Amino acid sequence: RHEMESIFVTPYLHADSIESSNVYEKRFFDFPHFLKNLDTETNANVDPLPGAKAVIELLEIFVEDDKVFVRKSALQVLANIFLMNEKWMSKKLLQVMVDNCRDMSVSVRKLLVQCLTDLLIHYPTHAELPKYWVMGVLPLLADQEVKSQEKVLEALQCTILDNLVAHNQMKTELHALPWLLLGLIADYNKRKLFLFACHKWTLINSLRQSLITIIKTHIGTENNVAAWFLLSSFSEYLDIKDPVFVLEYFNENVINSQQVDEYCCKLVTETMHLSWRQLSPVQQVTLCDSLLRHLSQFTVPLPLIARCMDICQLITEAHGDSPEQARERTVEWAGNLISICESRLEKVIGTDSPAVVEDESRLCQYIFTVGDATQICPGMLRHSSLLLIQNLLMGESDADDEDDPEEKRWKGSVSAAVQAVAVVTLGKLCLQKEHTAKVLVPLFGSLLSETPHTEIKVNAMIVLTDICIKFTSLVENHLPEMCICLRDEDLQVRENTLTLMIQLIQEDYLKLRCPMFFHILTTLGDEEQLIRDMTSSFIINSLLAKQKNALVQHFVESLFHYNAYLEHSTYSKGRLMGPRERAVFSLEGPERQEQRRHIYRFMLENMMDDHRFKVTYRLCTDILAGVAEGDITLSASGTTLLQDALYVLSCDEIRLSQLRSSSKDHDDDDEGGGGEMAQVATAINDLARKTLVSQVVKKNVIENIVPIFIKLKHKLKQLKSPLVRDLLACLRELMKDYKTEINEILAADKELAAEISHDLQNTSHEEEDSGDDSRGEIMNGSVNDVLKKAVMKVVALSEVRKSLNLSKRGETPRANRSKRLSTSSASSQTPTVTKSPTANQSAKKTPASNKSNMASPGSNLASPGSNMVSPGSNVASPGSNKSSPGNLLAAETVKNGKNTSPSSSSTKSDTSCTQNVPAEESTSKPKPRKNRSSASSSNSEGSSQSSKKPSKKKHRKK
Repeated sequence: RHEMESIFVTPYLHADSIESSNVYEKRFFDFPHFLKNLDTETNANVDPLPGAKAVIELLEIFVEDDKVFVRKSALQVLANIFLMNEKWMSKKLLQVMVDNCRDMSVSVRKLLVQCLTDLLIHYPTHAELPKYWVMGVLPLLADQEVKSQEKVLEALQCTILDNLVAHNQMKTELHALPWLLLGLIADYNKRKLFLFACHKWTLINSLRQSLITIIKTHIGTENNVAAWFLLSSFSEYLDIKDPVFVLEYFNENVINSQQVDEYCCKLVTETMHLSWRQLSPVQQVTLCDSLLRHLSQFTVPLPLIARCMDICQLITEAHGDSPEQARERTVEWAGNLISICESRLEKVIGTDSPAVVEDESRLCQYIFTVGDATQICPGMLRHSSLLLIQNLLMGESDADDEDDPEEKRWKGSVSAAVQAVAVVTLGKLCLQKEHTAKVLVPLFGSLLSETPHTEIKVNAMIVLTDICIKFTSLVENHLPEMCICLRDEDLQVRENTLTLMIQLIQEDYLKLRCPMFFHILTTLGDEEQLIRDMTSSFIINSLLAKQKNALVQHFVESLFHYNAYLEHSTYSKGRLMGPRERAVFSLEGPERQEQRRHIYRFMLENMMDDHRFKVTYRLCTDILAGVAEGDITLSASGTTLLQDALYVLSCDEIRLSQLRSSSKDHDDDDEGGGGEMAQVATAINDLARKTLVSQVVKKNVIENIVPIFIKLKHKLKQLKSPLVRDLLACLRELMKDYKTEINEILAADKELAAEISHDLQNTSHEEEDSGDDSRGEIMNGSVNDVLKKAVMKVVALSEVRKSLNLSKRGETPRANRSKRLSTSSASSQTPTVTKSPTANQSAKKTPASNKSNMASPGSNLASPGSNMVSPGSNVASPGSNKSSPGNLLAAETVKNGKNTSPSSSSTKSDTSCTQNVPAEESTSKPKPRKNRSSASSSNSEGSSQSSKKPSKKKHRKK
């Protein structure tokens, strides 16, 4: 702690900003130079500690690491630095914390919830921290993992519920924190998530009437809006026993005089709608009469009209002696409202009315009120009134309509706000009668493509969505116009369109067919993070949960679609699109190459291994073989199509997950590790499984892929195409897994084999630096040696640990008696790793000779289920006798070409023996993995070379 404070705290105590300190820019200490010049060093006050900037930059790299443990540790260190010194909580570093809240690891997400909450409680008055807490922590309430949800609920409990006190008892900074957070939750439109939290609190009885009493004291204070936000949310799941204070505030500040803002009016009205049943019968009737009077006088604010009518309808039904009487009373006052609205509309926008509307806000109330009233009493609106409202949306080109001749039309015009309200009302009328919907749906579709106004487009999309739910077939012809809104310039239009289309797909009102599926995938490249997150969340959490094959079914077709290749007999769905739709969603050409490839990578990342295997095969047979056989012409779109196919075949995302890394990055969430023996057995089984999978992949490469590559190479050379370079770059990437077997695999083309071998030799130093040594070992077939070394290391480390434990108890470690036991025939109690004669002879060789005399991939290879150690089977108990590391090594020593272990001659299969070893001892620490370079084809000649710069991988929540 002292060293951390000397780096992050002490130098900045009196500094105005961290950048102004003279040690901020200090880099890491040069120890090699210091030791080299140690004899001549005269400065006795050498400070080896680095500056804060160097450490922070290193942490920013570690939070993007492939390993869960590394990311967790880096984020924990970053949070601890913030706790030590508030000055380090910059917007940039807080954003790093928020971005990692979407990490793919559950344990990382839980850690960040805890860290951000600890920071918030430690610094409740920080200017920026509450905003980042709301943006990072609250969305995890929608996490699919229950553990993440529970962690967020705990955070909300300790930040909001536990700090709620009466207004006159607010004494600490933490007492003001709940109201600050509630205001931010409302500002960032997170009310649905907060309602979900309220529902969970209801299940555990965390919501009590005492909280209502506390909230009442904050009404009318600086926390007024936040108090009504909390009341409206709680009243969804908790009855307010005495809501008279709600009624009084509603009458004084909402209905009779709008003294609060529109959002607060909505919250109060919503609370009144949820609490009217707790009022006395007299108060209920008085409330209903007051609302009907204000509705008929058109003094109710526009956003509150619908909810006020709902209150009136519910109270009328509750006070009827019978359902028939209640219905008659409802029809009576609703019909009266419709008649008043029709007369007012005829006066303002009728045939003989002035061309200029004096009060458009009042006109909006007429239109909106008649729409809500007709929902209560369908069929009571006259057709002439419907035409008056429809006339507000029709342009001059629609003037010759037979039902609405030009001489009967109103000659005036209105603003976009009035037109937006007219769209909503017409939509409500469409839901009542299919004939009306059939007439008006084309009008709504034209509004999506013609109007530039955001509010009209959004309302038209909402109306079409509602009509699609009730009359699905009427909307099918207008799906292209709806999809085009996904590429609209306005963010609000794109967000609402994507939300509504996802809703229709999830509820099975729309089938996710092409090209609509490709249009939705295009939004993965949207400039706004919100849109990208919505799309990825829908595909990963919803679509793939129902249709696991959705991505693999359309992957090859996506290459044809995004490259606009329309000449193929099977993959030519692009011909179904209109010119405007094709232009809006076009991703063809070299200039949009990275946008296409981003979509390909996303699809591959979310596929299972068997799907990636199928994609590899289909790319070769449908595209590469198609070019080789002349079915696909190398036109402009055909060239980019082939380039994309070669890129996909060589990218790291298409490699099977079991072959990507030497050790899996398990996310055990720090709970229930399954035991040390289970971890060792799992590691060995994973290694054998990985080996078996590699052999299957190799067989597929030899039998299916390589012949197509060779045929395509001859075709491209015949055409003198520059794509030969792309082909060789792709093949070079594929052959990196089989460096020692290139001649065998490419036996049909000796020239190609020599060329690939030469290229790989030139880049071998890059592979050595990448640290992915296990892949080379496995692919070269040294399976027995790998298994032997792994098990020997596990048992040796275990014996060292046991020896230390025995020494502490005063017993004699077995390592001191290893000479007496090394050649004993009674070694049944001594676990040894035995090998077949072939393996034992190879075990004698030095590491250098091992690489040149490795066993063939198929020799002495145990299947994943045979002779593998399972937890609890054929494993010595912790208290049983075990051999020392020296004894184990002695049993494996080969002298003069013969095995000195008596048991080796009678052993027919490999045996793996493990002990209870901690995970950090039983698994060697993997080196940081460098991403495989992928074939690139972005230059003007179409050539591609392997990228030498590893790309950073984002581990985001999926």
